[in-house]
Amino acid sequence: MATPPTARSLTQSDGVALREYLEAKLDGQVCLIQSRIMAVERANDLAGKVLEERLVAINTRSDVNARAIDDLKTFRDRLDGKASQQSVILATILGLAGLIFGVVDLLMKLLA
Repeated sequence: MATPPTARSLTQSDGVALREYLEAKLDGQVCLIQSRIMAVERANDLAGKVLEERLVAINTRSDVNARAIDDLKTFRDRLDGKASQQSVILATILGLAGLIFGVVDLLMKLLA
């Protein structure tokens, strides 16, 4: 078995060849690491976009559910006999109109 070379047995040309080999290996590792970093960044960006889309979908679903709940509450209130503000105003206007017509009719009968 050959003995490994020691620092004293390396010649100038051996040192240059070793240095070029190590630099080439190091450059290859740097390129590999940079490509992995770029792949992780792309994956991170894609995951962020997917997450944003899911959050929008969840918010939309939540809005739809909130509207459905409000509709169900309104329906329940109608079944319980609770009136909406709009129906109260309409009933008040009709009541006042009936009162005015009644007073006018009474005055016409008294004056006739």
